[in-house]
Amino acid sequence: MIPISLFEQFIKFGELLLSNPLYLGLFIIFVLLFLFQFLNVKRRNVVVQIFVSVLFLGLMAFVILGYRESILTGLDYLIERLVLNLYFPSFIIYMIVILFSYLIFVYTTFHKKFSSIVKKINTGFFTFIQFLFCVFLIIVITEKIDISSRIAMYQSQDLTMVLQMSMILFLLWLLALVVAYYIKLIRKYFTKKEKLQS
Repeated sequence: MIPISLFEQFIKFGELLLSNPLYLGLFIIFVLLFLFQFLNVKRRNVVVQIFVSVLFLGLMAFVILGYRESILTGLDYLIERLVLNLYFPSFIIYMIVILFSYLIFVYTTFHKKFSSIVKKINTGFFTFIQFLFCVFLIIVITEKIDISSRIAMYQSQDLTMVLQMSMILFLLWLLALVVAYYIKLIRKYFTKKEKLQS
């Protein structure tokens, strides 16, 4: 594909819109919805917000029903790639997980709204993930593995095991945080209910 400038991309996009009445109609509808929502920001009219939300949902339903086979194929591909990247991550995905684990740890450690139990859970998961990251680096250095190649990375059984354990721990950590969040919401709900009854 030949690279084109931003201006040329806008011209090509305009030609694409004019080439098909469906594209043009959808573009006009979305521009009108944007204007309704944009002008309603200061007024905060609930009727307009509901109207725009219902129209957005209706348009999405129309597109999904009209092109469901293509969308289902795309979803299958997305899920397949997601599972592949979670269970067999590339070096870039793995580094994103490591950085994200640092962000979660720092945020939950210094934020006062998290309970001591959540902080202990975070410390445990973070420590083990960082330990596995150190093991990952040692294996890469000692075995001289090319981390830019996914094939080279997964030829080492030890490295594969470390990567998969890291990803499983990370997913379990996220699941634990979600469960802790919903437990907190349920407790809040019942505490409010008890206060109202007494």
